[in-house]
Amino acid sequence: MPPGMAGNVNERVRAAITLMVLFVNMILCLVSLLFIEFFLSKAVPVELQYARAVIYPCAALYAAAAFYLFYLRNYHVARLLIVTNILLSCYAGMMMTGGFTISPVTSLIVLPVMFSFLLMGVKAGILCALMLLCLFIPASLMEIYGLYTPVQLIPNQLVWQSIALFVPLVATALVVFSLIFYEMLTRRLQYALQEERNRFHWDATHDALTGLPNRPEFYHRLELAMRTVERNHQELALVFFDLDGFKPVNDKLGHHAGDMVLQALGERLQAVVRGVDTVARLGGDEFAVILQDVSADPERLEPVLQKILRTVEVPTSVEGTSVSVSASLGVAFYRAGCTQGELCKQADMAMYAAKKTKRTWRLYTAELDTCQRCCYFSDCSLLLSAV
Repeated sequence: MPPGMAGNVNERVRAAITLMVLFVNMILCLVSLLFIEFFLSKAVPVELQYARAVIYPCAALYAAAAFYLFYLRNYHVARLLIVTNILLSCYAGMMMTGGFTISPVTSLIVLPVMFSFLLMGVKAGILCALMLLCLFIPASLMEIYGLYTPVQLIPNQLVWQSIALFVPLVATALVVFSLIFYEMLTRRLQYALQEERNRFHWDATHDALTGLPNRPEFYHRLELAMRTVERNHQELALVFFDLDGFKPVNDKLGHHAGDMVLQALGERLQAVVRGVDTVARLGGDEFAVILQDVSADPERLEPVLQKILRTVEVPTSVEGTSVSVSASLGVAFYRAGCTQGELCKQADMAMYAAKKTKRTWRLYTAELDTCQRCCYFSDCSLLLSAV
């Protein structure tokens, strides 16, 4: 299929239907050709002449459609040739079996229109319908008023009645089969397209190395979690941490070893949190955990934090070498009116306070803001005195 059509579901469906229609019609054409040459050859020369005048051009047009389809990869020309062939075949069949007014195969007139809609779209279907009307109305009027006498190649009344019964059934079955095939193929392609969209969405919202939500997805989930706990009057805790001792792993064993540590840690963290919680990789060795519907009592929250710390400290085997890292957790509780940026800043401040005091975890309090301001003014005073 040409690259421009590969991503279009409608074009892919039409391409599949084009192949199906061409295959079925070529088989029918071959069977008709064999019937004419081996069974109808004993008929009167006039009937044989008319039959050959129809079947050989049909075979040539289908061969040309197959050439454009398989060799030149030109689907549009191939579809046009197929629909044109169906139209001319139906028209010739009606004109040689009594005309539009009494032919037993008049019901075949719906086939060109239907296949025009299926293969080439609404505009082509409407155009084909208008062309048929332009052919049907004048020909019918000419037959009614005796201006034209169609050829009748079916003089036998029993054969005529059999064809009149059999052809509408075949046409109906062909229409129903085509519509069912169209529906099944459309659903299959839509499902495949949805799977592809889901994969692209996953790649855009998750970290390629660990499979954890990335930074943009973390902020999105944090915003949703904040709205949820505020609406349901629940508590939310945000945990920030990075890995202590991770840089020596990269320096001594290489970045591939660091990647293996991060991958193993991501899998373990996903296993220890609940389904409503979120573990995200913010970048590098920085991680965040969103804990929804937790207790606001630090003592009741501590077992959860200790579980995270033990998970981080589990050694990882890297090419026969046991590698261990640790972490210091910064924890902040969401309070009504607190923005996303403020909550992240509070968790970040608590994390650096835990690192500074050599503690495993630290809960954000208002004192941390005061201490940070005091440190800032102290640093400014030292700079000014040095000047």
